[in-house]
Amino acid sequence: MTSDETIDRLVDILIGPGNSAWKDQDPESEARSWLQNWLFLKDSDVPYVLPRVEPGSGRRIVYVIPRSTRQTGVVREWLTAFVGPSYAKFVQEPHTFRDGDPIDTAVREFAGHNNVFVLEYPSTLEIHKGIWQALRRMRDTVARRPLSTWSAPTPLGRLLAEFDLAIAAGDNASSAVLLDRLAASGLSGTNHTHLMLKRLSRLGQHGEIMRLPQLNSVVAAGPPAPVREAILGAIYTTTVSIAVESADFAAAQSALSESGELVPTLAQGTIDNFSTPALVVLAIYASMAGDTERLSYFQGIPEFSGLMSGLLLAAPRSNDESVATTRTEDQTAGPANSVSVAQLATQSATAVAPDSGPEDAEICSPGHTTVGPTPVIERAVPGSWLDLVTVIADGTELRAVIGEEPWRGWRPAFEVDSELATALGQLNDIGVERAWSIVGGFIDSDNYRTPAPLTARFFLDNALTHSRFHPGDLAGIVALADIVLRSAPDPVDYRRMLDDLRAEATRWVSVNRASIALDLADLVVRAACPDVEARLRLCTALLRPLSDQHVRLEPDQARIARIVDDELGLGLLWGPLDGDIELSAAATRSVGHLLLYSLDEGVLDRVRVTLSQLVPGVTVTCSHDRVGSPRLKQWSQRADFVAMATRCATHAATGFIRSSTRPRATIREADGSGSASLLRAAMTAIRS
Repeated sequence: MTSDETIDRLVDILIGPGNSAWKDQDPESEARSWLQNWLFLKDSDVPYVLPRVEPGSGRRIVYVIPRSTRQTGVVREWLTAFVGPSYAKFVQEPHTFRDGDPIDTAVREFAGHNNVFVLEYPSTLEIHKGIWQALRRMRDTVARRPLSTWSAPTPLGRLLAEFDLAIAAGDNASSAVLLDRLAASGLSGTNHTHLMLKRLSRLGQHGEIMRLPQLNSVVAAGPPAPVREAILGAIYTTTVSIAVESADFAAAQSALSESGELVPTLAQGTIDNFSTPALVVLAIYASMAGDTERLSYFQGIPEFSGLMSGLLLAAPRSNDESVATTRTEDQTAGPANSVSVAQLATQSATAVAPDSGPEDAEICSPGHTTVGPTPVIERAVPGSWLDLVTVIADGTELRAVIGEEPWRGWRPAFEVDSELATALGQLNDIGVERAWSIVGGFIDSDNYRTPAPLTARFFLDNALTHSRFHPGDLAGIVALADIVLRSAPDPVDYRRMLDDLRAEATRWVSVNRASIALDLADLVVRAACPDVEARLRLCTALLRPLSDQHVRLEPDQARIARIVDDELGLGLLWGPLDGDIELSAAATRSVGHLLLYSLDEGVLDRVRVTLSQLVPGVTVTCSHDRVGSPRLKQWSQRADFVAMATRCATHAATGFIRSSTRPRATIREADGSGSASLLRAAMTAIRS
């Protein structure tokens, strides 16, 4: 906004009804130049200062308007230092705007936020001169201070924690941006490639994994178990999946013999908690290489009995020369970190075949036993969530632990929720900061049916207390709130959490973050509600700033906002319904088939209904299957468009969907797990 436009807006407020501070109301008088000096200083941080005299009562107040919400805290400090209680009544919390008051309404619209302070003072000449002299000193001091362009760089550990959280919460745009920032932050090339592989695996982009130029180098360097699993999953999808799904085991062995040169190296080390596709690749390799230990292990898994019988029958008497040679070399080398399958076979372990249904389980083996001629002495790995908190408190380096994702083999967090939350709550300030590094793993391990609300609430308080409002953090806040709400908290806990969220909403809610604000509002509306007023307070704080700038919202965002508004009865303004459908050409014909994928059935229902209003010509199918199935394959093959929410989605499901779609199908990932984010991804896919 230019200088003249700003002054014109403020003049309108001064001469409007409800304000007699500018008595002659002549825009060409000396008052205009006074306004120019007071209310707009170019390239300055000086807040806007606007006088008001209420007609009739003669009440005198001054609005002090920060130029952005980020300036709220420093403006509060300036007012305390220069004006304080000496000259005016000053409440250090932002002003509560009065509905129906014309000046309050105009000031809020001008500011674009609610963080406006009000000074009230008596109508005596001495006090009047004193307060304006104090404000002038504040203006001159702030305007003349030297500008600083320095900003503290974000620590590498903080970027890594935010990346892990963005991946776990399904904010794929933020994870891509953070990956680029990490590349320029001093992170080694190998570690950066590990993070890239984990992200591509979560998105199911297995073809991209296999095309990475540095893939051979990564495998040769012995990557962490999650990276090995990601590569094995990509090999399954791109090399053997079709043969395995058609039970052509000889073809699967032949395909792996031709394109599985990385498998012998990836087979070394622990296979704790590997996904079913990764285990299938290792089972095929074991049948070809004659690895009796691994064969014994896989034969001990009931769900693998049919697969192993078929592989052993298909295996030639003389094993493939190249694979057998590689295996001999591996045994000669005797890697110290190769897993003892005999030991693993004694553990309680279950797995599922690739076409099983949603109730899949994964290999769960807490031991990390190794064999080899030269044992390697390593630092003890935490064996539980409570052990991990001890590591945090001790100040031990966490990245090595986090990189291996050991929690996938631990007792679920919900089984130790109370003890875990108590242990986290006893950390000192440094420990609390370090604890944020594991929030991504906690969200990733979340069980939809049995949440861990006390631990989630600790991490939510951690985020709000430490102002963690970067995009990836915000997706994590929504995910944490979801965990708490799924536990059906009592009215007191429910009200306290929603009010805490509301208190910080003005610090991050904006049109640029509309989808994440709508995700949170829709989540609260869909969840059980033991306190209607608390829900109204939070949703109003989330939606009102968007309503004030509704012309800048996308049609799908405005539609979700209107649906939530209607259910709550807020009566906010969202623009005409006729302006919703920008896909006018597509909406009048059959657009095609859209597949929506999310583990949250409530999100799927909301998005499906909204799409039927926005784009009537699209046929929508919804899936919440955790792994591939004949039904999901059929839906994927039929889809022209796919929109996926990847939060807590298994690599098997996202990769299965991608591998099953037609080459010309458009696939988009949501930047979050809520309704607005998934709807945004669906609309982007259709528009493309």
